[in-house]
Parts: sequence; structure tokens; C-alpha cells
Amino acid sequence: MQKEAVGMLQFSSQINGEDALMVKLFRDGTVVREGGGGLPPVGVMGQYRGNNNRMFEQMLNLIPNELLEKPVVWQQPDNSLPVDYKVLCYGGNKNQGIGLQAEWAGITGLRVVFDLNNPPPNALVSLADKLINAARYITTSQYFDFMIEAVYRQHSNALPDNTLIDVYEDSPDWLQKAMGRYAVQMSTVSAKLKMEDLPKGKLYTDTFGKRHLLNLQLKDSKVSIRFDPA
Repeated sequence: MQKEAVGMLQFSSQINGEDALMVKLFRDGTVVREGGGGLPPVGVMGQYRGNNNRMFEQMLNLIPNELLEKPVVWQQPDNSLPVDYKVLCYGGNKNQGIGLQAEWAGITGLRVVFDLNNPPPNALVSLADKLINAARYITTSQYFDFMIEAVYRQHSNALPDNTLIDVYEDSPDWLQKAMGRYAVQMSTVSAKLKMEDLPKGKLYTDTFGKRHLLNLQLKDSKVSIRFDPA
């Protein structure tokens, strides 16, 4: 498969069979993300179709050509706590569908399974880890805004109006716990990123059309959020 033929990239990680992260980036500008990257699962997914495919192109440029030539699979034997990394490249949009509606003719990429308690010094594991963490990092701002919309019903002006949010359970108590899980996992993304910085420069609109500034404070992975009139 040539890079020009790739229409969707998927980056996912499972830990002991539970979904930790899933990122899908499409050439048509669609972005999908679920999960904070760790356990327990956050349980919030968001998606939208943007007006550019910048993140898709950035991640595609990181994919080695070797992964496009044929699928590569490596598994460490005797996993006591298995981590399953997948970096998948889809090509040939058979039905000309948009985003998740697309059906693909071809798939290639990388899958590695290794023991989290005893990770091996393996080049394929290192490559998969690098790519999945890059996908997690590049979608950090978007996923933060997905979480804010899911938990507080406040839509960020950094997201398109066509944004869709899906949650495992739509109850105030569950959503607050989901935000707590996300905050803990957010702290491991990158030393360069601080959760407190993510709402800066953004406006959030509630269900009544009123716009707000988001004031966020984080202490010991506990989130305090206040919405001030803009």
C-alpha cells in the first residue's frame, strides 16, 4: 500500500483485554478518540469531521514504509499482564463513505503484544509505543474538550459543531468519576502538557447558548472546574 492510498489510521492499546486508548484519524478530516491511555477505561468517545486533515498527515508521516508493504505481528510469550498495541493503516474506500461510514478494501500495519510487567527490549514494541503515544499526544486538546462536553455539556469553540459524544453511562455520578479517571491518566501524557493549560484561549458554550471561560485547577489528580461568563 502506498501512503497516498491510506485513508484511515488507527492507533489502539489494550491492557489485559481492556480498552485503554483508541484513536482514528481519517484523510477526510474525521477524528475519533476514546480513552485516556490507561486503566480503568474512561468510557467517553468523541468524534467530528474537521476542515483539514493536519493530524492525519502528521501521523502518516511517522509510519515507516515497511509497515505499508505487509502486516507485521510480534508477540512476547508468557504474558502475565498483556499489552496489545495496534497501528493499522486502511486503504481503498470501497463505498466512498465519510469517516466511520467508510468501508475499506485493504489493511496493513503493526501489532505487538508484550508483558507490561516485563517489557522486552524490542524494536517493534518501541516503534508501536512511539506511534501510539504520538497519536495520544496529538489529540490531547480534542479529547479534553470531548470530556468537558460529555461531563458538563459545554461545547468548545475549538471543536466543530458536528462533534458527537458517546458515553458508557449518562449519569452525573458516573460522568464525574469518568472525569477523575481521565485526570489521573492525563498526567502521564507528557511533561510538556498540563491539564490546566488545555482550556486556555477557548470559549465554552452551554446548552442555553451562553459562553463561558473555563477555569481549571488540578491538585493530586483531583479536578476543580468553574465556568465564568465570557
